[in-house]
Amino acid sequence: MSLNTEEKSRLINEINERVAKLEEKIRKYGSFTIIANAIYKFFTVASHEIQYKEFKVSALLPEYLSLICLKFPFAYGINELRAAHDLPGDLQIIEDLCQEIIGLFTFLHNSEYKPFNDDGSISDMDYIAMAISNEELHVRNETFEEFHWERLETLYAPYAQYFKDKLGFNADEAIRLCLTIQDYLSEKSTEALIGRKDHVKEMLAEIKAFKYRNIPTKNFYPPEWLEYYKRIPDEQISMEIRMSMALSFISRLGHDLSFTAAEIAEMEGMDMDTVTKFLEQFSLNFGEVETDFSVPTIFHPLKDKPLIQHEGRYICPSIFLMDYALDRLFAKTLYGNSKKKESYAKRRHDYLLEIAMGYLVNVLKPIHHYTNLTYPGGEMDGIIFVDNNVFFVEAKAHQINDRAKKGYFDRIQGHLEELVKESHAQAIRSYKYLKGNTNAEFVDKSNKTVILDGSRFKKAYFISLSLEGIKAISTSLKVGNTLGLFSPDTFPWIVSLYDLKAVCEHMEGPAFLIHYIHRRREFFKMKTYLVDDELDLLAFYLKQNLRFDDIDVELKGRKGYYKLESYHEKFNKYYDGKQGLLKKTIPQMKHFAIAQIKTLVKSLEEAGIENSIDTAVLILELGVSTQKILLQHIEKIKKRFREDGDNHDFRIVGDDVVDDNTFMLAYWVGHDSPDFFQFFYQNIANQYAKETVDEFFAVLDTGKNAYKFVKVHYLTK
Repeated sequence: MSLNTEEKSRLINEINERVAKLEEKIRKYGSFTIIANAIYKFFTVASHEIQYKEFKVSALLPEYLSLICLKFPFAYGINELRAAHDLPGDLQIIEDLCQEIIGLFTFLHNSEYKPFNDDGSISDMDYIAMAISNEELHVRNETFEEFHWERLETLYAPYAQYFKDKLGFNADEAIRLCLTIQDYLSEKSTEALIGRKDHVKEMLAEIKAFKYRNIPTKNFYPPEWLEYYKRIPDEQISMEIRMSMALSFISRLGHDLSFTAAEIAEMEGMDMDTVTKFLEQFSLNFGEVETDFSVPTIFHPLKDKPLIQHEGRYICPSIFLMDYALDRLFAKTLYGNSKKKESYAKRRHDYLLEIAMGYLVNVLKPIHHYTNLTYPGGEMDGIIFVDNNVFFVEAKAHQINDRAKKGYFDRIQGHLEELVKESHAQAIRSYKYLKGNTNAEFVDKSNKTVILDGSRFKKAYFISLSLEGIKAISTSLKVGNTLGLFSPDTFPWIVSLYDLKAVCEHMEGPAFLIHYIHRRREFFKMKTYLVDDELDLLAFYLKQNLRFDDIDVELKGRKGYYKLESYHEKFNKYYDGKQGLLKKTIPQMKHFAIAQIKTLVKSLEEAGIENSIDTAVLILELGVSTQKILLQHIEKIKKRFREDGDNHDFRIVGDDVVDDNTFMLAYWVGHDSPDFFQFFYQNIANQYAKETVDEFFAVLDTGKNAYKFVKVHYLTK
């Protein structure tokens, strides 16, 4: 929604009015008190476990509030004592004002874009720019915590000594300190709450003992208070003591959640010099934020220095900025060194390709795969052969720069060229060179010749890898986008290393991953559906094969778009449970196919014969009702085979027709003998000649009870 000058001016005035009220409120209290209560509410959990909190408001709130505090000199907070009863209400007003300011600013920011054209179609560049800038503004931790730490640790491991000499700490030490600060916040908030609860119990017990049995109290209470407690009901005593302890709790949080270098050094068991250099590197002081700062910004000082310091005590407004700031510092340090800049860029590319190929190969289990091949006129990062499928893998490890994250079209266009267009063009060149070429010649890194048979594959998939999260691009671009990128047949899977890891960890075998990539490509041919995250696509694949037949019927004839619901919270809880951060682990999401279908698919995957994995993919493509019919017919002909020892067969037509491509599955049971194989092939040829389907799969199972696949014949027009 675009705003005219008058509307923008009115919105800015509304923001400024709230900022003035906010500044007036926060200056009544201690700086650490204000910041610590925001930390406690948004980032810590009052229990013995750390849990991922679902933010009802932007994660920017504690950061923005801290930045406002940093405009002014440090305040010790005398009013926490003088006007204690005002503090809870004022804290709520402060939170409400921050929410309103952030909401108004977000609306103002988004008004700069026009994501939908007048005819209702998506304007891709505006849509991407708005998505990428909103993500940078509001989202913290683009993936799961363990993924971040793993990448930081392994990517920067070769530079340990350089960082130690240059910065005073290396990546491993920095990660340990970040986790220690997180643990400190969790433990101290839990201790403070438990201490408050225990003190309330102790006070209630001794006051009741004095009230009913005249037993002297251990703690001091003014005599008039004790006389007052005698006159009021126990429920009122409990309420007043709990309120008093709550006031004490929130008043002390600034001290409880702040720390010294010595406390962190002792907790982690690290030398003071390393800890001090780390804290100094990532700390801001009061008064360092410009006095004219008022509205939220996409980039702000806390993104590079996420700690706040005063007189040797530190506080962390956003634990989710710690790894973000580490990554920025390490990358900036290496890119800033002329001798290391090029080698680091190469390290990023090689790291991305090596780790990503590891994930893919672990799931796909190919017989042949290669990396870093060159050929006349081109090069290829990775290629994987699985049955009749070939995967062209291209890796681009460019950094997404700050200007692009702010939503500027020129730099986003540049990244689209670097990360997407060039990567895909490279894959298409390789595809064209290899396709149909029975003797395609390549050279590997060790200068050895590699000969590949390009007539082996029937289906090609294209994977464009990025080291950083680019979901604003990867989940926004559809087939037929206005930027003119990609054809329907070569539409790539654009995926970050983080998302690739999560997807691969949720695949139960090669057929599932191939099917996921296929269904994902079909999803992006549909204009009606919108999605914000790769993991939402993964969830809907696991739940329903990324098919939306019921919603298609409901939306038929309607204009507009349908946005898929988010499953990010479910994945967050699963990975938190894996790390032991929850009392109860959350089960991993699994593909919805019934156990009998999964057994059939796994048997085909493990058969080790030509066309067997493609057949497994085909079975996953069948609708649920057709899968059940398939299982019934298999059991029926196996039973007859056990009884009479003769061959039997049936045929079934695929009920999921994509792009008018039809397929049929013929399932045979019979004996494992050359004579029968000849009979099998001849009959299949005769059957296929009578059919009009595009693809025909014929499976020969020689097992009377368990599956024992010996042949899969594939025919296509």
